[in-house]
Amino acid sequence: QQQQQQQRQQEQEAPQPPQQQPQEGRLQPKGEDKARFELTADDLEGILGPPLFDWDASPETRVTAPGVVVGLSTGEFGGRIMFVEAAKMPGTGRITLTGSLGDVIKESAHIALGWIRSHRREAGVKDSALDELNSKFDLHVHFPEGGVGKDGPSGGIALATVLVSLLTGRTARADTAMTGELTLTGTVLPVGGVKHKVLAAYRHGIRRVILPQVNFARDLGDLPPAVRQGVHFVPVQHVEQVLREALLPSPLHLPTSKL
Repeated sequence: QQQQQQQRQQEQEAPQPPQQQPQEGRLQPKGEDKARFELTADDLEGILGPPLFDWDASPETRVTAPGVVVGLSTGEFGGRIMFVEAAKMPGTGRITLTGSLGDVIKESAHIALGWIRSHRREAGVKDSALDELNSKFDLHVHFPEGGVGKDGPSGGIALATVLVSLLTGRTARADTAMTGELTLTGTVLPVGGVKHKVLAAYRHGIRRVILPQVNFARDLGDLPPAVRQGVHFVPVQHVEQVLREALLPSPLHLPTSKL
């Protein structure tokens, strides 16, 4: 018993290790509430690490010349803006589609080109441009971010717009994104995922969205009031309306001032 008392006395007299003091910084408990921390946007990279993707998704820097438009799509993590690019090069009239595309979106590209070829006047495309396309040039349509799969019919009006932009030399509006299925007659059909698509456009600073008339009448109630009020929606029923609303005037037809 005496040995146990002596052992306890020695343990009490032994020096205790110093308590660790909290390091200075933002992530410190506030007051007596040990569960509260102060976090700011500047802390996120230190906690989560650097961004996984570092690329410029600003429409103002991407939509600067004919052959580029902004589409909208949905995926596993919600909506996203989708740049569509088109170029022509010497060839024999073929069309190449790249960007990890599914069968449906490839069909949409052929439908868009078919409508342009059969409605060249409504599209504002010169006969000479299509004649050259059929015999002297190839078309290449590309959806950047090739690691992300893309499919579905909702890119139809974006595909028609980017092809008309390329063939007429008219630049698309950088403040405008669009979604809608296209038929061979030029009718614009409703699509799904409108809420997530509009939210994606809003996140990227786009305040003008072209969408099918049916979606305009049916789906906008799902959006937060701030988004509904902050975005100008352009309802359309036909692709000719899309082209009028999405493309800037041709440089050859801009009004000139008289000195």
